[in-house]
Amino acid sequence: MNTTYHRLTPTEREEISRGIWADETFSQIAHRIHFDISSVSREIKRNVKQRRRYSAVKAQKRATFNKKGQGRKKKLEVNESLKNYVYEKLKQEWSPEEIAKRIKLDYAGDNTETVEKH
Repeated sequence: MNTTYHRLTPTEREEISRGIWADETFSQIAHRIHFDISSVSREIKRNVKQRRRYSAVKAQKRATFNKKGQGRKKKLEVNESLKNYVYEKLKQEWSPEEIAKRIKLDYAGDNTETVEKH
């Protein structure tokens, strides 16, 4: 059905809920909201233990909460010594470019202590 990936919207989750209460099959629900059957099935199984207990609001809250924790952590978030080093240099009014170059010199060969300018 969908050729590109996108997350379910609150409206689509509400349509899933309506379909469940109307005793529609996963296939019927999926066709109506233009999603693959497997996506609808996973959404329901992920958010309920019993089919009629699906809540669009609770499913959306769970999806939003889970999304917040995704993604790669930034080096300054996980490396306290690197964060302190960078903040100290910023206090001394060094530019980000100067800090990045200096880190490469001070920590040559240590990939955990490098910062790339984006």
